Formats: sequence, structure tokens, C-alpha cells
Amino acid sequence: MPTSIILSLNEIANSNNETPSKRKFLLTFLCVLTFISSGFFVIASLAGVFSSSWIAQAMEDFAPGYGTLGGSLLLILSFVCLIIFGLSLWGAILMFYQRKGGYIMYVIPNGLLLVVNIIAIFSARNPYLIIYLSVSVAFIILYATQVKNMK
Repeated sequence: MPTSIILSLNEIANSNNETPSKRKFLLTFLCVLTFISSGFFVIASLAGVFSSSWIAQAMEDFAPGYGTLGGSLLLILSFVCLIIFGLSLWGAILMFYQRKGGYIMYVIPNGLLLVVNIIAIFSARNPYLIIYLSVSVAFIILYATQVKNMK
């Protein structure tokens, strides 16, 4: 029985890779940069999820009343960031393996971040947000040029 399962799994793997195409350098480069940035933010979001109550207690000394509301907001924000950057990372992983669905998984959370970033640009007038917006749009466009090479 185990050999038949192994043989059928090998047949499935081989049928999906009938015409393996070489991944373009630009796609590899973009994916590696996305692995680094999204991976960092996933780890930071996980840290925020697990340490939000500790941070809220520490902030209570500096801002009385922050503890309960601030801890809840930090937990929610960290969890939302974990989902957004996790989807972005998963999309990059799929694109690394040349799957077109990865582009959609990448564009949806990053499109949401673009909308939030545009709102923040108009309200905060921070030049670093414009740089982030430019880099995000460039990544989405550059990934779009690589979709034709994916399965």
C-alpha cells in the first residue's frame, strides 16, 4: 500500500510539471525581497499579538487609561497586520513556484495597504509614506509583468 501511494503521488507531481519553465530572474528577485519584507512584518505582527497585553501594561505608566483600550486595539491591529502580511507572503511563495493565483493573493492585501497608505499620505503628510506607496505600486506592476510566465 505505501508504494502505491508513493507512485500515485509521483505521478501527480510529474503530471503537474510536464513542461517545467525556468523562473525569470526578476520574479525571483521580487519574491526574495517580498519574502524578506513580508516575513519580517509577519514576525513583528506575531510578536504584537503575543505581547499586546504586556505593552499595554507598560504603557499604563506613561498614559493612564491606555491599558485596557490600548491593549485591545494593539491586539486587533497586530492580528489584522498578521493576516495582511501573511497573505502577501503566501502570494509571494505561490508566485515563486510560478502560480498565477499567487499574484491575486499578493495584490489583494497590498491593494488594501495602498488604500490605507493613500489616506495616511493625505492626513499625515509624511514623505516616507510616498516612498512606500511608490515602492508598493512598482512591485505590483513588476509582478504583473511576470504573470504571463506563470501557470
